[in-house]
Amino acid sequence: MLLNVALVEIESIKRDEPKPEIRNIKILNSWRNAEMKLGKKPTWDKIRLCLEDETVGRLDVIRALLKEDELDKSVLGWLAPQIAAKFQAYARALDMPEREIDISSQNSADVERSCMDLLERWRRRTRYPKVEDLIQALEHDIVMRPDLAEKMREKFCNHEDKDEV
Repeated sequence: MLLNVALVEIESIKRDEPKPEIRNIKILNSWRNAEMKLGKKPTWDKIRLCLEDETVGRLDVIRALLKEDELDKSVLGWLAPQIAAKFQAYARALDMPEREIDISSQNSADVERSCMDLLERWRRRTRYPKVEDLIQALEHDIVMRPDLAEKMREKFCNHEDKDEV
């Protein structure tokens, strides 16, 4: 239990609330109330550590709360069909855990959808996801798609005209 909420209470909330967003808010409120009953102060740092934990892996929530720039979903949408045939090797080049690769593979019979699912999981789990990370994975020895890496650079990276003064 990362936030010290009783498992029985979490199961009760899950059973009674079908909407994941509301369920999560209720669990956080339960934690907050428990902390206050114990005379402790519920802090952002405790929630941040929980979100950063590899079992939770929701760094995207931290970025959203801090209003930090995030990799645009349109980049992933462009990339998914391009890399679908090699998406498992690509996922390994992005250092995705094997269980995440397996989950994405099982979630959909559509390879392109599986690839998009995996890219979204990578984006959620990565502290500061960047286009350059995706490009480097394309150039990795197990993927070997420098042609696609170059297309991505041209399409999504800022270029300065070197001839201009």
